[in-house]
Amino acid sequence: RRRTRAGGLDSEPRVSSRGKVARCAHPRATGSRGHTHATLSCATMGRRTGIIPGEACPLTGFPLDYSYKDVSEVKGFLVEPPFAGVAKGSDRRSLPKGSELNACGVKLSNNSLTSLDGLPAFLEAVLDDPMELRWIDLSFNALTRIDPVLLNYPKLSCIYLHGNRIDSLKEIDKLGEMEHLAKVTLHGNPVEEIKNYRMYVPVAIHSLRSLDFIGITKVDRDKMMTWEKERKAARDRWLATH
Repeated sequence: RRRTRAGGLDSEPRVSSRGKVARCAHPRATGSRGHTHATLSCATMGRRTGIIPGEACPLTGFPLDYSYKDVSEVKGFLVEPPFAGVAKGSDRRSLPKGSELNACGVKLSNNSLTSLDGLPAFLEAVLDDPMELRWIDLSFNALTRIDPVLLNYPKLSCIYLHGNRIDSLKEIDKLGEMEHLAKVTLHGNPVEEIKNYRMYVPVAIHSLRSLDFIGITKVDRDKMMTWEKERKAARDRWLATH
């Protein structure tokens, strides 16, 4: 799998820039120059991004794209304009008609971030309402842990973390508190190589509908629940004898 300027991974779903004005903005819906402002229906957004359809999402512009900025600290984005999207305080004439917010998603992929220190201040500076954050792309950075700061944004339904350096399943447990989280990517991290990784992650995050761009079916969920029961039983037997 390779990195791409517009899509992150060559296996990530492609999305047409044509569509209707909707209540959620697709994080990858940029035109050939990264400045299109068409939108898709909320249901389509949900299928393709993990944003939960049917929720009361305010009408908004497209996610702010700060990818490929060669930035190593979040505060570094404060001096960089986004490649696409309309940052807070910028000219709003290109936003969809009737937009309540400038954006509800942020793309920080393909940089050199080692932590998310400064994320709250950055989001406060570029988003009309940071608490409406629904989607964040942190892929292809140098993150070794999942920062609990993400829990400050309870409406997050899609988090991209692929292509980082996360190596512990315990880091994934942190995301279990996010009851609206529907889509997560972690492939390309060392943690992906741990035995039963694909079982562990959806068990830890009960709301998950998609892992690494692969949907989780009811059959998958049943298998995962069986695996979790067996794992707990084995642990209880071990504790009883030690």
